[in-house]
Amino acid sequence: MKTLSLSRRKQKIVAFFRGDVPVMLAVVFLGLVFVLAVGADILAPYSPTRVNLGLRNLPPLSQSGEGLPHLLGTDPVGRDIATRLMYGARVSLFIGFSTVAIASVIGVTVGIVAGYKGGWIDQLLMRTVDVLLGIPGLLAALFVLFVIGPGMRNLIVVLAALRWTVYARLTRGMVLSLREEAFVRGATAIGASDFRIMRRHILPNVVSPLIVLATLEVGIMILAEAGLSFLGFGIQQPDASWGLEVSA
Repeated sequence: MKTLSLSRRKQKIVAFFRGDVPVMLAVVFLGLVFVLAVGADILAPYSPTRVNLGLRNLPPLSQSGEGLPHLLGTDPVGRDIATRLMYGARVSLFIGFSTVAIASVIGVTVGIVAGYKGGWIDQLLMRTVDVLLGIPGLLAALFVLFVIGPGMRNLIVVLAALRWTVYARLTRGMVLSLREEAFVRGATAIGASDFRIMRRHILPNVVSPLIVLATLEVGIMILAEAGLSFLGFGIQQPDASWGLEVSA
């Protein structure tokens, strides 16, 4: 029965993608981006950091005599833009997923505790969330990175510290309704600990909306990284990222 159920799920997923052309195209495009990012060391035609002033600002499809044509041209210091974008995809995607992973763990934990416990704990945690949500995120990130310095690690920490609040608020709202459900009351009645109830009964029921939120947040974090790198407070030269290539 389990094998049959998994088979039916796979059939439904395949049927869904076949019936929705935009979704299928989006999946193919994202898959291509992942392949280019992960396989940049093998697929990239040039070095992402090699400078050649004699090849600077070449137009797309230019032939330099060093190998394959420069598909997207070269930047002001002669580096192949297509290669830089491939390596930059790796950096930007890593920052996006790492930030979401850290922020979601913190935010979901805070949201579950606040929603389930209630009382002064809920008030303290949610007022903290309200204060952080009232601070302009990009401005705060610029200020903190100016103080502690740019770089990938600092960028991930700062973005995660600013974005865990959205997970906390969403999780808390769902937990407020779930804690009144019969299965939670039943677990409490038989003596289950608060930690067990939150982990085994509440967390699995809030995962689906959080996955949707996380997928949206990955894109937001990539855009945030690009903006901060463009302003000089994110990834630094000679490393590549999508924000640096926009500013090149």
